[in-house]
Amino acid sequence: MLGDEIAPNHIIHFDDHADSLRTTDSSKHGRFKSKVWKEFTPILSAGKVQSAQCKHCGKQLSGKTSGGTSHLSRHLKICTGRSVTNARCQQGSSLQHTLSKNWNFDREESIEELTRAIIANSCAFSITSNEKFRKFLAGINPTFSLVPQATVEERFLSIFSKEKLKLKEEISLTHGGVFLSLGNWEHGLEQNFLCLRLQYIDDNWKINRKIIRCVCSNIAAKCVVKEAIDDWSLKHKILGLAYMCASDKTRVTMDLEENLSGQNYLVAKGKLLTIPCMIHALHELFDWELHDFILQTGVTCFRYMTFSPVRKKKYEEILSKLCLSRPSFGSKRWYLTFYLLKAALQFLKAFPNIEKEDPPSYIGPPSPQQLEAAENFCKIVEPIYDAIKVVSDPHCMTFNSYFHALWSLRTTLQESSTVANIDHVLDLKNMQTQFDKNWREWYLWLSIAVVLDPRYKIRFLELRFTQGFGHDASIYISEVRGKVYELFIQYSFHVNEQSVDMLNEIIRDLHLDAYGCESLYDMSQSYNAQEGHDEFKELNEYLGAELCTQNEDFDILKWWKDNASMYPTLARLARDVLAIPGCAVSSDSAFLELDERASILYRKVSLEVIEALICTQDWIRSSQE
Repeated sequence: MLGDEIAPNHIIHFDDHADSLRTTDSSKHGRFKSKVWKEFTPILSAGKVQSAQCKHCGKQLSGKTSGGTSHLSRHLKICTGRSVTNARCQQGSSLQHTLSKNWNFDREESIEELTRAIIANSCAFSITSNEKFRKFLAGINPTFSLVPQATVEERFLSIFSKEKLKLKEEISLTHGGVFLSLGNWEHGLEQNFLCLRLQYIDDNWKINRKIIRCVCSNIAAKCVVKEAIDDWSLKHKILGLAYMCASDKTRVTMDLEENLSGQNYLVAKGKLLTIPCMIHALHELFDWELHDFILQTGVTCFRYMTFSPVRKKKYEEILSKLCLSRPSFGSKRWYLTFYLLKAALQFLKAFPNIEKEDPPSYIGPPSPQQLEAAENFCKIVEPIYDAIKVVSDPHCMTFNSYFHALWSLRTTLQESSTVANIDHVLDLKNMQTQFDKNWREWYLWLSIAVVLDPRYKIRFLELRFTQGFGHDASIYISEVRGKVYELFIQYSFHVNEQSVDMLNEIIRDLHLDAYGCESLYDMSQSYNAQEGHDEFKELNEYLGAELCTQNEDFDILKWWKDNASMYPTLARLARDVLAIPGCAVSSDSAFLELDERASILYRKVSLEVIEALICTQDWIRSSQE
C-alpha cells in the first residue's frame, strides 16, 4: 500500500549491532520468523524495527510490529527488481544444471590446452612436476592431478607438427607473394641465433607475420634461407627480404636469385627486393658513444630529482604520467638517456620551485647549458623513438604506415643542423649520413605504398617532395610514377608485347619528365586516347578518384578487400607492396639490446626443441590475437 512506504532512514544491518541482537528475545520479535523477512532488511531506530527495505529494489516500507507482514508479501508480488533477480537465478540454475548434465572430462583435450598454455606463456615443461601446480590441478579436477612431464613434451611436438602443417597449407593457398626477414638474436653466449620470419597478406586481407626458423647463426644464413624456402615451398612466392646485416643481404640474395621463378616480382624478373630493417637502422644512428656532456647531464638530473624522499615521490609521479614505453635494464643506452632527460624536463616544468618545498641540498639543478642540451637531445631523439614505435607496432604492419614517421624524422635531422651547440649533444652529421644511406633504399617503396593508400596517393607525395626536395622534387616524383606504372603493367593479366614496348617508351622519357616535360600520367592518357588502348584505365581512374577521409579507424586492407573488384590489378599489387616488412625485430624487443625471447635459448634442451618451441609459441600467440 502507498501508505506503507516511508522516507529512507539510516540503515543499520544486523552485523552492525550483533551484540544487542543476541540479547533480543526472538519470541518477542516473532515477525522475523516469517519467510518474507529473508527478502527485506530491517531498519532500526532507537533499538526498534521501524521499517523494512526491499533487497531487490531498495524501497522502504513500514516494519512496525503492529503492521504485520502482509503488505511486505504484496510488495514482493509486484516488485520489478525481484522479478529480474528470479529470472537470473532460474537462468543460472538452468545453466548449471545443463553444464552438470552435459559435462564430461576429456583428459586428452585438457592436456592439449595445458600444453598450449605452457608454450604460449614460456613456462618450463617441468611445471607439471611442481607440487603446488599439481595441487592446483587436483583442486579443479582430482583425476587430472598427475600429468607427467614426458606427456607434455610429447604433446608439444605433436602441436608443433600440426601447427606447422596448418601454416604451410595456409601459405600455399595464399594468392599473394611472401617476404622474409632475417633477424639476429644475441644472448650473451658465444653463438647467436638467426630468426627467420615470414610476412604476407592472406586471402582474407589479414597481414601475417610468422617465425618459421630459429637456428644457430654458426650455420650460414644463405643455407638457412634456402632450406626454409624449400621446406615451406616458397620458391614461387618469395618477393624479397628485410635484413639487419648488410653481409646477409649480399650472401643470401645472390644465392637465391639464381633459382627464383616467381611470376610476380617487384624489382625485376629474378631479383629480390631487399629492405634494411628500419628498427635496426634507426638504432644504428647511435652507433657511437653518447657525448660525455649529455651523459653527465642525465646523471645530474637524476640526482636532483631523487635526492630526497619528497623529490623521489614527485619523480615517480612524473614517470607514471610519461607517455613513453618504460625502459628496462636491457634497453638501449640512448633510450635510457632519452627517457631520463624527458622525465627531467617535465619534472623541472611541473615543479619549478621544488627547493622551496624541499630543503636545499648540495646537489643543485642542471645548469642552463645542461638544460639546453637536454632539450636539444630530446627534440632530435623523440622522432626516432616515434618512428621505432610505429614500425614495431604489431597492429600496424602494412608498409604504408611507416612513411610519415620516417619523413618526420628526416625533416627533424635536416632542420637540427642549425641548432646552437648541437655538437655537445649528438654527432648530427654522422646521423644524417647514416639516415640518408638507408632512406635511399626505403623511399621508393614507401612512396609506392603511399600511392596505394587511398587517403593520400600521388598528390600527397607531390606536396611532401616539394617541401623536402625543392627544385629536385620532380625527379623523385617521376621515379615514383614510373615505378607505379611499371608495376601496374607487370601485375596486369593482359600483358602483351605492345604494352611492354609502351612501358619502355615511358621509362625512356623519365629523364625528360624530371625536367618539366609532360608527366607520365599525361603521357599514358595521350597514349590511350590516340591508340585506343586502355592498359592504364584502371590505374588512372584510381589516381583520379576522390581521396578517402583521413581518420584513425581507417583500415587500408579492408578498403582494398572491398574494392578489389573495382581495381583488380591494383589490388593484387597492393597485397604485395603493403606486405613488405619494415623490420626484422620482434615488437616486444624494439628498444632492447637482446630479443625478449632469447631467454628460451638458455634452457637445457636441444637446439631443435628450442627452435620448435619458439616457432610454436609465435604461432599460438598470433592465432590468439
